[in-house]
Amino acid sequence: VKLEFDETSPQLLAQYENAKAIETQAITDEAPYLPHFGVFSELNAINGDRNTDDSYTIGLYFKWDIFNPSLQNKSFETKAKANSLKAKTSYLRKSETALRQNLKTK
Repeated sequence: VKLEFDETSPQLLAQYENAKAIETQAITDEAPYLPHFGVFSELNAINGDRNTDDSYTIGLYFKWDIFNPSLQNKSFETKAKANSLKAKTSYLRKSETALRQNLKTK
């Protein structure tokens, strides 16, 4: 829903910006579904009775939370909340415009 703000109250502008922020939050809520890749390395110095030596560990990791139940509907709920707030803002804007028109005609 794209709104035109020519003669709109600051409260409606703030509510619309809030809806846009919630929409951005919905995008960031999808981030846990993306795979995570990483590289790690480690160096150990070993000192014993006979000698001192080094050991190395190098590796890659891959993590992907596909079946995490706490993330299941979070993004969907946030998108629904943003759409609801935008629709409410649009309705309030139309009501405000109609009231202004009434005041101008009186």
